[in-house]
Amino acid sequence: MASLVSNSEKLLLSSEFNNLHDTFSRLVTVYKTPERVIISSDNNYNFLYNDQEAIEVAYIPISAQFECRIQWQDPSKIMGWPEIREEVRGNFCRIKAKKDFVDFISDAEKIEIDTRPVQSIGSSRPHGLFNVDFYTLFFKESE
Repeated sequence: MASLVSNSEKLLLSSEFNNLHDTFSRLVTVYKTPERVIISSDNNYNFLYNDQEAIEVAYIPISAQFECRIQWQDPSKIMGWPEIREEVRGNFCRIKAKKDFVDFISDAEKIEIDTRPVQSIGSSRPHGLFNVDFYTLFFKESE
């Protein structure tokens, strides 16, 4: 079946949307639960059977920053979407992000948008011109 848009034009348009995303995106920081590492300098030490006080525990922080398009909104001015309007009191934002961000936040401990701690509202909505390139997510500012 013939298409109004050729494959090369599709690639060009998708590239332009990625340029738009790169131009207007800001950093969002995501923190996960630190990884616990047990350190023992004794080769004969066995964690399961020896004294628990003889070990040293180190925590390795896990965090990442992602580029997302961010728009802070006033919930009282939202048309439609009554389920969001009823759930949110105060500041909330809509972000558009790539799939790696959506995958990384699935078990996040803390998310900061514009240095404000936020909580996720609802689920992600995929969208794109010809393929799923971006996801829209909503977050409310937490205290």
